Amino acid sequence: MRTMIALCGWLVFPLLLLTDHRGDDFWVVPFKAWRTTAETDPLVRLETGHVKGVRDASGVTNFRGIPYAAAPVGNRRWQPPFPVPSWKELRLATEYGPACPQQSQSWGPTSEDCLSLNVFTTATKRPTRPVMVWIHGGGYLGGSARGYDGRVLAHKGVVVVTINYRVGALGYLAHPALGAESTQQGSSNYGLLDQIAALKWVQRNIAQFGGDPANVTLFGESVGGFAVGELLACPLAKGLFHRAILQSGTGLHNGILRRQKAEALALMGAKTLGIDGTDASAASALRSVSTDRLVAAYPRPHQGPLRGYQVWFGPVVDGRVLPLPLDKAIQLGRWNRVPILVGTTAAEGIRFQPRAPTQSLSGYYTLLGQGDLGDTSGALASLYPVEDTAQLVTQSQQLVGDLGFGAPARALARLVIGAGGQAYLYQFTRVSTNASSDRIPAVHTSELPFVFGQVPASWTAYVNDGQAPDDAMLADALSDYWITFAQHGSPNGPKGGRKWPYWPLYNAKTNVYQDLGIPIQTRYGLRDQYYDVLDRLARQDGEIRP
Repeated sequence: MRTMIALCGWLVFPLLLLTDHRGDDFWVVPFKAWRTTAETDPLVRLETGHVKGVRDASGVTNFRGIPYAAAPVGNRRWQPPFPVPSWKELRLATEYGPACPQQSQSWGPTSEDCLSLNVFTTATKRPTRPVMVWIHGGGYLGGSARGYDGRVLAHKGVVVVTINYRVGALGYLAHPALGAESTQQGSSNYGLLDQIAALKWVQRNIAQFGGDPANVTLFGESVGGFAVGELLACPLAKGLFHRAILQSGTGLHNGILRRQKAEALALMGAKTLGIDGTDASAASALRSVSTDRLVAAYPRPHQGPLRGYQVWFGPVVDGRVLPLPLDKAIQLGRWNRVPILVGTTAAEGIRFQPRAPTQSLSGYYTLLGQGDLGDTSGALASLYPVEDTAQLVTQSQQLVGDLGFGAPARALARLVIGAGGQAYLYQFTRVSTNASSDRIPAVHTSELPFVFGQVPASWTAYVNDGQAPDDAMLADALSDYWITFAQHGSPNGPKGGRKWPYWPLYNAKTNVYQDLGIPIQTRYGLRDQYYDVLDRLARQDGEIRP
C-alpha cells in the first residue's frame, strides 16, 4: 500500500508544476518609487573580479546576474557546479541573468548558462548585516530569481540574495548513464547542488556587500520551501546557513522521488529522444541533445483527472547529497539543526484544486482511492465527507490544502521541537477584495508580496486595490517578522524592542501559532482534528511523524 505521502504527491505536487509562479502574471510589479543614481553606483571586489551594481535614490544597491558557478554546458551538463573563471575587466552587474531552461516563457530569456544570483544591500562596509537567501518555487520545472525584489527588505537592514538553479531535466535527471559517472555517487540532485554552490559563494563573498556569512537565513516558498527542507537534511550544506523559513512547503512531501521511479522516468523521456541504453554512449548522446528538445521531451503534467498527472522531476534520496528524507533525518539527529519558521496560507488548496475533481460523488471517493490506499482512503472519506455535489469543490480543496501543506507544516514544527530545536508556526489568513469586490481568500503565494514588503496598487488579483492601509500594515509586519527572525533566530527580537504582537515558540501541547491576518493574533489548535488524523494515518503507513 502506498503511503500517505504518496497520496500527497498525487493530489498536490504535480499541480505545483502547473500553478506555480508565472512571472509577471504572478505578483511581480515594477516598484516605480525606486530611481537609480548612476553617478554613485558602487564597485565591489569579489574573489573572481570586480562588479558594478546600480544604486537607487533610497540607498539600496542591486547587483544582478553575478555568476556563482561556471556555465553547466557541454561536458559539464549534468555535473556538479564548477567554479567560476576569474575575469579581468569590470563586470556590469546591472541586468538579471537568464532563467534556467524551462517550458514557461514567463521569466524572460533562458539559457543553460543560468547559474547566477542577485544581491540587494544598503551597506558595503561594516557593520555586517544578516543575510537572507531566497530560493524560488516553480515545481522543479521552472521559475527564476528575477521576479523577487529584495529592495524593501534590504532597506530594513538585511542583505538579500536571490538565486537561480537548474530545474527540470537539466536539474534533476536521474538517468542511470549519468549516475554511473557522477562524482556525487550517483546523485541526480544537480539543482540542489547548485543551491549549495550558491550558499558557498555567499560564505566567500557576502562580506564584500556588508553581509555577515555567520548569519545566513534560507527562505523559500512552495518548491522553494521544499528546497529549504532538503537543505536541512543535506550534510553538504552543514554550516552554510543558520536559520530557515519554509513557506507553503516543507520537504515532507512526495517530491522526493524514489530512485527506481526517477530512473524509470528518465529512461522514458530519453526514449522519446531516440536514446536507449544506460552506458557511456547514452550519456554522450544525451549531452548532444539541444536544450529545446530536451526540455520538450519531459512535458509538464497535462490538465485533466488527477490520475493523469505525472511527476517527472524532483530530488532523489541518493545516499550522499540527500542521505535521508527530512523527517527521518530529524528523528535520527542527522540534520542541520537551526531554528525554523514554517507555515502556510489559509486556502492553499484552491489553486491546486480549483474545481471539483469530478462531477459526481462517486468520483470524489474514487479520487481518495487513487494509489490503492485501502483503509487510508476510507479514513479520509470519513474526515472529508461529501453529501452533495455542492461540497465537492470545497472538500477537495480543503483536503489538498491540509494534506499537502497544513499538516506537514505542523508536523515539521513538531519534529523540530521534539528534537530539541526551535520552531515558530504561522498561517497567513488575509482575505482581500479585488477590483470587482470579490472576496479572495489567502491562496497559495498570497503572502509573498507581504513578505517582500511590497503590495503594489496595480496588483489586484489577490490583494486589495490601492494598497489599503491594512495591507500596508500587514506587509510591514510580515517583512519585520521575517527580518527579525533572520537577525535573532526569533520573530520577536530583543525584549522591549518589539513592534508587533508577540509570537510564541511552537508547543505541541497547545499547538500555538501566529494568525497573520487583520488583526495579527496568537491562536491555538490549528485544524487539530484534521491534522491529528492525517498524522495518525501517516504513522500507520510507516512515515515518521511526531
